[in-house]
Amino acid sequence: PAMHAILGIEVGDSLRAVQYFGRSALVDLTDNQGNTAEGMHIASAAGTWAILTTGFGGLRVRHGQLAFDPWLPAEWQGVRYRVTWRGFHLRVQVEHGLLQVEVDGPDGGTLPVTVQGQDVTLTAGETRTVELR
Repeated sequence: PAMHAILGIEVGDSLRAVQYFGRSALVDLTDNQGNTAEGMHIASAAGTWAILTTGFGGLRVRHGQLAFDPWLPAEWQGVRYRVTWRGFHLRVQVEHGLLQVEVDGPDGGTLPVTVQGQDVTLTAGETRTVELR
C-alpha cells in the first residue's frame, strides 16, 4: 500500500493515495489483513512513515541534495516529520501553502535544498518558511 500511495501522489491520483495511506496506517489497528494476532506489520509501519515523508511531505534526494515538493489532501491541516541529513537535524512542517523547516546543525552551517524546484539555503539555528504553489 505504501508504494501505491506514494505513486498515487506522484501521478495526481489523490483519492487512491489517501485510500492506500489509510490501508497502510491502519493495517494493525483495524486488523485489515486478518493476521495482526501473529505480529505487527513492521513493513507497513515503515511504509506509513515513507508515505508521510516522501509522499505527502514531498521529501526526495535529487542530485545529492534534499528536495521538497509536498502535497496534502484537502481535508488535512498539515504533516510534521523529522529527518537527519549530513549532520543537520531538520524538523519539517507542511501546511497548505507553506513549508517550514527548522534546522539544527553545525553553528553557521548551511544546507542547500530545493523547494518545488527552486534553490533555498537553510541555515543551522534558524527556521525557514517557504510559500508553496
